[in-house]
Amino acid sequence: ANDPKRGNVEEKLLVHSYKPFNAEARAESLLLQQHDIDDDPASHRLAFVTPNDAVYVRHHLPVPVGGGPTSIAVGECRFDVADLMDESKFRRHRVKAVLQCSGNRRSEAQREARELELPDPQGLPWKQGAIANVEWEGVLLADVLRAAGVVPEKKMVTTNDGYERHVQFAGADVPRVGDWKDETGFYGASIPLRHALDVNREVLVAFRMNGEPLSMEHG
Repeated sequence: ANDPKRGNVEEKLLVHSYKPFNAEARAESLLLQQHDIDDDPASHRLAFVTPNDAVYVRHHLPVPVGGGPTSIAVGECRFDVADLMDESKFRRHRVKAVLQCSGNRRSEAQREARELELPDPQGLPWKQGAIANVEWEGVLLADVLRAAGVVPEKKMVTTNDGYERHVQFAGADVPRVGDWKDETGFYGASIPLRHALDVNREVLVAFRMNGEPLSMEHG
């Protein structure tokens, strides 16, 4: 995997590292702006929406280039991205959600630790810009799971021993041994299956971000 060309990102972002690439929004980029994100031009509202070029970037591994994944697999079922974007097959949803890096404002903790002569918190010195409010567009993961035959029954969401089953997500970003610090595999995460199947939680498989196609940088 090779990182994409990013151009002049320093205007909106404060870069903390280039390999892997990590950057946060500059404070002035997070100021309140008026956005009309409705399809109806007569509908105007003040929305706390972070512009795409000011959304923080957090990577542990290099970003794949060359088109990215064209389908997702759920067990033996596979859905093309075109299937997910086909509104005759899956209902489209839009959700505004705030994302924040767990290390946001770490630089303050690091400064206070030094002043108090305490162990320095490890990690990138994020200021206050590793946070963003974005309108995501896509389909409910619950709908995709149901289409694959996964239903919200107790025997499906828990094991015979009573443990919760999880949906595991595996990123397409993988390391190249010798070039990156992380050399042990893909970057992934998981959530409880019962959360994924709960339509009220609005867990999305997103393919648009603030009305634009989701970039590899944030996808």
